[in-house]
Amino acid sequence: GALHAVYWLMRLDMDGKQGFCFGYDDEWVIQPVLEMPCFEDIKTKRFGSMTAQEKKVNFFHAFPWVECNKLLTSAGLLKAGPTTQGRDAPCVGRDRLKAMLVLTAIHDVMKNEALCPVVQANHGPFCNYREGQVIRDHDIALDYVLSYFGGIFPSYDGLDQDSQRLVKFTQGKMGFNNGWLVQ
Repeated sequence: GALHAVYWLMRLDMDGKQGFCFGYDDEWVIQPVLEMPCFEDIKTKRFGSMTAQEKKVNFFHAFPWVECNKLLTSAGLLKAGPTTQGRDAPCVGRDRLKAMLVLTAIHDVMKNEALCPVVQANHGPFCNYREGQVIRDHDIALDYVLSYFGGIFPSYDGLDQDSQRLVKFTQGKMGFNNGWLVQ
């Protein structure tokens, strides 16, 4: 789901739009852009009355891909490539992409209540959770674990400090929802 979305969004200049909208088959072959239904026939249709195929075609043709690419660029996930690759050839912002992939992989891990941490004596209070209390809010629980035990996630531990700070920032009380970004 989410990791596939990041994959396709990072490839908007190639086959990303097609893969994001139409996916791939069991052999990992990207599915073709549907010619039917015709976008002209459905573009004024109410979204709720569209079939699954019509929704895919509509999204492919109507989504603001240029703005999405600008968002990825302003976030540092993509950046302008060297002039040897062409003036507009995008390159991956490696550190930011690694941070995004780590965040995508771990952002909901604390929804498994068996993993929810208990606030330790020397850490309380933490975001209004007292010492000995289980942190059941999955975002705050991950924030706590990243704050005090970040090394238990090898992918997070392997990030540079700036990238760790960015990942941790998303888990605070700012209301960021990673799922909204990739949906």
